[in-house]
Amino acid sequence: MDAALGGVLFIDEAYTLYQEGGTNWGQEAVDTIMKYMEDHRNDLMIIFAGYTKPMQDFINMNPGLRSRTPNLFHFADYAPAEIADIGVTQIKDKKFTIDEAYYRKTVEQAYKSDVDHSNGRWIRNFNDRLLRIVANNVMSHEERDDSSILNTDIDELVGGDAAAKKDKVKGLLAELDGLVGQQSVKNSIHDLVDQVQVTEKMGDKLGKVDQATYHMVFAGDPGTGKTTVARILAKLFYNLGVLPKDTVSEVSRPQLIGRYIGETEAKTSKVIRDAMGGVLFVDEAYQLTAAGNAQDFGAKAVETFITELENHRQEFVAIFAGYTEPMQQFLDANPGLRSRVPYTIEFQSYSPEEVAEIVDRLVTRHLNVNSVLLKKVVATHYAQLPAKEKANGRWARTFYEKLVQHHKLWLVNHADTDDIQQIQDEVVMESLSWQI
Repeated sequence: MDAALGGVLFIDEAYTLYQEGGTNWGQEAVDTIMKYMEDHRNDLMIIFAGYTKPMQDFINMNPGLRSRTPNLFHFADYAPAEIADIGVTQIKDKKFTIDEAYYRKTVEQAYKSDVDHSNGRWIRNFNDRLLRIVANNVMSHEERDDSSILNTDIDELVGGDAAAKKDKVKGLLAELDGLVGQQSVKNSIHDLVDQVQVTEKMGDKLGKVDQATYHMVFAGDPGTGKTTVARILAKLFYNLGVLPKDTVSEVSRPQLIGRYIGETEAKTSKVIRDAMGGVLFVDEAYQLTAAGNAQDFGAKAVETFITELENHRQEFVAIFAGYTEPMQQFLDANPGLRSRVPYTIEFQSYSPEEVAEIVDRLVTRHLNVNSVLLKKVVATHYAQLPAKEKANGRWARTFYEKLVQHHKLWLVNHADTDDIQQIQDEVVMESLSWQI
């Protein structure tokens, strides 16, 4: 602090000196600063800076701190139009030409939909990414003017223009429809997409309506495609403008539950914070409430979720997944869950024929096989399994991997075969005796 005498000492993120509970080492630093402020009140200006709410905790940590910092300045967030103004200025300062109207429209829309409202830092990062795209495109097209930012460069940064995103939605729906079975799931996702598109198209014509929330439950047995559909849904929501990211964060009980009081709330909040802007997929979510006793910290995780689901209802989508009956019990565990998780999508177990179709698709991606025989054998094998061993798509993948292993073993004794990619009928027939 001696080095700052006669000038200004700027302490950034000053709230980090405040710590709840335990030994507060920051208190010693604050006490030292306070004495210095008093002893050199005419020789030094100290500015404490940081986020609004944490700074209130910091100011309240010592009764003398507030009296020694009488001037409080609150810096409001920039409006989207102001963010665009800053961006245009930065671009012009770097001597680039740009379609200013197109840039402003894109920046304002991107800033409104993003959850990272870090003001000037956000637009600086936006422009840095944009200029990297420009540099890459200039290197790929030597005839390009290296001082011009094209609208196509801007579109590339935000995932494409409206027409490109519309085409991506069509492609993703086609990918969804191409999955084996699960017709009711497909219908539900199509309905969601239709709702979003109608809301976007009609806009204010629908009158004043509450903003939609898309938190949901995926209920069904393992191996029925819940994770795959979640990944498609994340991309759909991104291209529809519901979410600013197409990411899926997958977690389960161990990533949410702590070992001591207070840790669960902190871990759950961090998981949610890290998933902001995208989809948070909570697998086997019923395990959070399965213990059913007050001593289990799972209830604390659920309470944290309830608050965040409401406070950030448009900033991420939570998908809670698990077996059908336990997931109903999960929703009943806390009265606030059902009202905050409005959608439940049921995933049916695959029939033997659908499992056979999955196996055939896995095999024929890289190998050749008598598909008619393979499907018949797989369906027969799967139908004869005890109910507890029918793991749907997981069983299909295990069968596929084992079939490939046996094909390789067959090749060891038939190295002179003309077609090493052809799985022989005898190998397929042998699979009826396998334990999977």
